[in-house]
Amino acid sequence: MNAGGVDKACKSNGPAPLLVLRRICYLDTMYFVYIIQHSETKQIYIGYTDNLERRLSEHNNRSNKATNRVNGEWSLRYAEIYLDRQNALDRERKLKYHGSAKQKLLLRLEKSLL
Repeated sequence: MNAGGVDKACKSNGPAPLLVLRRICYLDTMYFVYIIQHSETKQIYIGYTDNLERRLSEHNNRSNKATNRVNGEWSLRYAEIYLDRQNALDRERKLKYHGSAKQKLLLRLEKSLL
């Protein structure tokens, strides 16, 4: 496992692996739909990527115009894993542009232990 909490040597014969205690087991091709939250403004951002660790680093290094903030940092609130790129893109689009799906997920997150 490297410093970012990702074990790239992890193998799985079953369904897509789960995100557990910051440990991600990568399959050959996996896609993530994620929600991050800013520590200062509490703003949320929904996105899609094939490398969650790199993408979170990009958000915190201010390389994304939509998430560029002077103070604070972005932290992962939620992630879903997909084996198919189109399924991940469809889910991201649904969360970003369909208010009811987004609101239901955010309500569920508020009631969770996270």
